[in-house]
Formats: sequence, structure tokens, C-alpha cells
Amino acid sequence: MPHDGLVYCDCDHCVRLALRRLTAARDGEETLRQNQRDFIAAKVSFFEQLRCLYEPFFDGYDGRVVEMINHHADPHPKKKLREQAFSEIQDANSAEERIYIKKVKYKMKPDDIARFGKYGRMIGDLGVAASLQGFRITEMLKLAQSSTPVDVGTGEMVFVKSANSDVLRNQFQHLSTRSDGKFHFTYHSDDSVYRTRDGIAYNIDIASCDASHTNELFDALLLVVPDIWKDDLRILCDQCRLPIEITSRNGKQRVLLRPIGARLYSGSTLTTFINNIASMLIALAISEGEQTETGFVTSAARAGYLITLQRCDKPEDIQFLKRSPVFDASGELQPVINMGVFLRASGTCRGDLAGRGDVCERAREFQRGLIQSTFPRMDAPFLKNLLAATKTRDFPAVLGRLDSQSFRNRRVVLAQVERNLSYTLNIESSLTPVLKFSDRSLFVRYDLSEYELEEMLDLFSKAGFRDSVHCSAVEKILQKDYGLGLLIRC
Repeated sequence: MPHDGLVYCDCDHCVRLALRRLTAARDGEETLRQNQRDFIAAKVSFFEQLRCLYEPFFDGYDGRVVEMINHHADPHPKKKLREQAFSEIQDANSAEERIYIKKVKYKMKPDDIARFGKYGRMIGDLGVAASLQGFRITEMLKLAQSSTPVDVGTGEMVFVKSANSDVLRNQFQHLSTRSDGKFHFTYHSDDSVYRTRDGIAYNIDIASCDASHTNELFDALLLVVPDIWKDDLRILCDQCRLPIEITSRNGKQRVLLRPIGARLYSGSTLTTFINNIASMLIALAISEGEQTETGFVTSAARAGYLITLQRCDKPEDIQFLKRSPVFDASGELQPVINMGVFLRASGTCRGDLAGRGDVCERAREFQRGLIQSTFPRMDAPFLKNLLAATKTRDFPAVLGRLDSQSFRNRRVVLAQVERNLSYTLNIESSLTPVLKFSDRSLFVRYDLSEYELEEMLDLFSKAGFRDSVHCSAVEKILQKDYGLGLLIRC
């Protein structure tokens, strides 16, 4: 879709602006940071509660060095890189060293789509060796968090580790419950939804989350692990105290910036865990304050964070992990990827199209793979029309079959689809029942009129190679899910 999103280039000017995500001060920065220090100091009992919940999950943990030796070759997308890094660590006889790196290379995130007026994103490249020091302990902590909801008396907090359909279905049902006298908080890193005791749900967005964590929050992380393993976690915190290096694109200039305290670098293995803790503190503060939108913002500031809220007046307004609840044909709520995710990715491919031969045929096959992998095991007239419009060779109905030797090229298609969507797909197995939806139910979230929906569905059914779709419905969807507009206004 021809939206007005921007992809920043990797030039010195864009790097200068993108770096502000890490270095720029928020309005009231000093007050917010002091608020966070005071709030954490007053919540020692909360961290002790977390430690009691998480401690049993460390029974099989043997320390960072042993864990690295035993698990560096576990199945993982970066398995080969981990094996290579481990070999280099062994050759240098440096496995027992506390920190393997002296600085962090900071660079632009490639192909990232930003809204107009927003800074580009950067990546803190700590390297694979640094991740080997912490991938096991952070995995233990994430497993502990996902396995143990935290009950604080007035409500509970639930960490969703991945976009598993059964887990999301359960959480959406909780978040859509109108009233049970307690709050419910669902979170993953800085993505969260809070349902009040009165049954009103709010999507929460944290402004400058990674740059808002104080030294005190990093220190508080140590309170939730057994004493014997605290230093393993402290090493990961110390990695976030290393200087960062930014290199000019001409290669002749570079600058080294040394933080005065710990700063969360995007490539740190701590990212999900520390953001989880931050989200929990925000929820805890909100639960103790006035249950209004203004009260939520004030309470979050008590924990040291600036937030924006989106009130969910209907279940479909809830957005979590780029998914929203949708009623299927039998009247049950089901988690479905937001339509904006699909529309933003449609008609584009990062890199060259997979395969050889006619580019039109390859583009149609790629688009078919995008449709089937974004909406697996789903049946709706809208999706049937989209698939019919690709008019290409037979494509396996279940993407789990992509491991077959005969579909080697289509594995490349799937990898490209994942890059386009900017996250890892959670492919459903062939045992997952096919869910049926009406076209109207799939688009309730976007408040489309009957005419807007019919117009969009008609345009999609006719669109083919080199066609783009402009209509008010598409603009509403992109605006709702990403804050994007169309290049040609409708």
C-alpha cells in the first residue's frame, strides 16, 4: 500500500536524529527519574514477591559458563553464529572473563518504517559473544514470568511470552470481561493492555521506554534472582554501562559516548526482561491510583514513565502483539493479526524476490505466501478473494509443509515474508482447526461503513500485479494500527 511511512537511510544526518531516542531528555526528565528511584525504593516487598515466584525455575541453572558450554548449539536462528562465537571464546581462553566486549557499536536499524516526524531507530550491536553470557539466564527469567501470573491482591499481571493463539485467546477473554472487581494486566516487554476493576480496557504505549530506565531499576533486577546467580545478571547490566561507538558513513570519523549510568541498549539480552519489570511497575502504580485516564498518566509518572492511552470501547479495539480479538462465526473471540500489519506489508518485498523466472509469477507467489502465513487456518470470503487474485501455481495449504524438500524455494518466500512483517511468524500446525469469519467481523475494529467495506473488498478482488489500492477504508486501517496515512488522500 502506498502509505506515507518513511524508511530512513543510513546517513550521518539520519543517525544524528535517530540517536536522540537514546540521548534526548523527556519533559520533566529529572523529576521522572527521581520518581522512579522513590517508587522502586518503596516496592522492595514486590520484588521479593517476584523472587519467591521465580526462584524454583533456577533449579536447573548451572551458571553462565556451564550454560554457554551446554546450550550454545541449541536450535536457534543464530545457531551457526553462536557456535562460531563460542569457538572464538574457547580459542581465546576467555570463557571465565566477566565481560567479553569493551564497547557497543551503535548503528541504524535497516528498512525500518517510521511515521513522519518520528526519529529512526538504532541498534546497539553487542555481538553474539555478549549474548552468550546472558541468553540462558534471561530465558529462565522469561519462562518464570510466563509461567507465574503475579497476584497483587487487587488484580493480576500476566506475561505473554509469544503470540501463541491459545494463550492470546485466554488473555483477550480476560481483557474483554466487563467487570469482576479486579484489574487484569497483560504485557510483553513494553507492549501492554490494562483492564480496570470496572471492566474498561486500555492499550498502553510507553514513550521512550528504553531510555527511561534508571540505575535503580537495573539494580532492582538483581532482587528477583537467587543470590548465587546475581552476578550473572549483574554482568548483563554492566554491558549496558559500556560506551557506545558511532562511526561516520565516510569511515573517517567516529565518536565514543560513555553513559553516566546504565542505559538499555536495544541489542541487550536484558531488553524483554527489564521492559517487563518496567511494565509491571507501571501497572502497579496505576492500580494504586485514580482509575481515570488522567489518573493513569499521573500514576505512570510516579513510576518514572510517560505513557499514552487508547481506551477500548469494544473488544476489537484491544491491540496486543499486533493482534486483536475478533468474533468468529461461532461467536467465540479469536486472536487475529491486525489488518494494518498485512496491508503495510502487501505489495512490497525486502530484498530480491525469491526464485527465478517471471517476476510477475514470483511476486504473486510471494503475495500468496504473505496471505497464507499472516492468516493461517482462517476462512473468510475476503481471504478467498485475495488468494484467488494471486492466480499462481498451487501453494501448500499448510505452511508447516514448507520443510518438504520439494518446497525449498518457498522456505525462502516464508523467510522474506517474516522480514516484511518485521517479526517471526507463529505458524499454526495442520492440527489447528480452521476458523471461519465473516468479512464484517474482521473489520469491526476499524469502524468502516458498509460502503467503505464493500468498496475495499471489491478493489482487493480486482487488484493484481503492479496495482495499488487507494480508498478511505485502507486509510482508516493504516491510521488505526500504525498512525500512517496514504500518499494520495481519499
